[in-house]
Amino acid sequence: MLSTAGVAIGLGNIWRFPYMMGAFGGIWFLGTYVACVLGVGIPALMCEWALGRATGRGPWGAFESASMPGGRYWGYALGLSIFMAASYYVVVIGWVARYLVLFAAGGNVESPHAEFAGFAGRPWTQFIYIWPCILLCGAALGFGVRRGIERISKWGTPVFLLVFVALAARSLTLEGAWRQTVAYLAAPGEFSPRTVLAALGQCIFSLALGGTSMVVYGSYLQRRHPIAPGAVATAGLDLAASLIAALIVIPPALVFGIRLESGPPLLFEAAPALFQAMPAGGNLLAVLFLLAAWICAMLSLMGAYEVIVAGIQDRLNWPRSRALALLVGLQSVLIVPALHSLDYIFYSDLFWGSTMQPVGAAAAVCAVAWGFGRVRTIEEWTRGGGVPFAPWLFFWVKYVVPAAILAGLIYGWFG
Repeated sequence: MLSTAGVAIGLGNIWRFPYMMGAFGGIWFLGTYVACVLGVGIPALMCEWALGRATGRGPWGAFESASMPGGRYWGYALGLSIFMAASYYVVVIGWVARYLVLFAAGGNVESPHAEFAGFAGRPWTQFIYIWPCILLCGAALGFGVRRGIERISKWGTPVFLLVFVALAARSLTLEGAWRQTVAYLAAPGEFSPRTVLAALGQCIFSLALGGTSMVVYGSYLQRRHPIAPGAVATAGLDLAASLIAALIVIPPALVFGIRLESGPPLLFEAAPALFQAMPAGGNLLAVLFLLAAWICAMLSLMGAYEVIVAGIQDRLNWPRSRALALLVGLQSVLIVPALHSLDYIFYSDLFWGSTMQPVGAAAAVCAVAWGFGRVRTIEEWTRGGGVPFAPWLFFWVKYVVPAAILAGLIYGWFG
């Protein structure tokens, strides 16, 4: 369970949630996001775990095993989706690593905006920080999920949450921060179709849904473990991490006049401003914050890479070492466009993160509800513990969740 929480809690919460909230409607985005977690995220997570555990396979084979029409091709498409998402996600992890090294060396950031712009404009400098992250992920995955990801998650996830709670408390005590944050949340903001698309995509991205990572983790889930409590706990921890991250980033952005609509750079402009506003201990807290963020981001990236490695092994019957070598080589090439353009990251995130992952989540829900059928689905959900509302939940999953995802995508794109 800590492994799945480690995959879910990452830069989707720390980096992505605050800038999505700032860019897509503020309090409207937050309310829509919470509704998506409760109505779509938790049921979809239960389906993805059930799909993986019942078939014993990752997305490359699970959709086919569930007798879903075109199941093999769904597996290929969703595997490509998470592969492309990982290629820009690891770039952001490299940004975190760079700031971690900067603050660990006792450096100061006098102008956060200029500092980030200067770094983002040097592709080869970025590469120096990003490529070791790719290699470290590959090395950790060489030990497998239990000896690699799970071992790191057991201590990394609790440390992450403790550091972030402390930092959020400090952020809210900046002069004028509480008043400006309350005023920002109380403002009506703007609700638009893109708010729905962004909130739905953020919910699915943050929970690592999309018919990929969580299907793989479901295939490792033992039958004695109940699915529903684990899904609720994972979603609850993920939602808490997102709200804490927003409290770290948004108050200093308001206090120091940083535009909340600035997009992907928001975290890297607001956090340094917060650290430098601290009279003492700012550098130490910065190092702890960035180290925790980097570890959690790496855990999420490992989850994405595990999908790809499992798929290569499943389809090509390669040993794990060869599959990892191919993964590292391809990712080293695919990061190049993201090194040169922030717009590429923003629009790639909108397509692979906010669109293809909801499509994959809907596909996984349909594979379970329509492919397995009512009896087999409820049987899988209730292994290891009862789910008293399972019949009602099955109706919700079969009809409402796929329709809600489809409606959200259509409303968001055509709006």
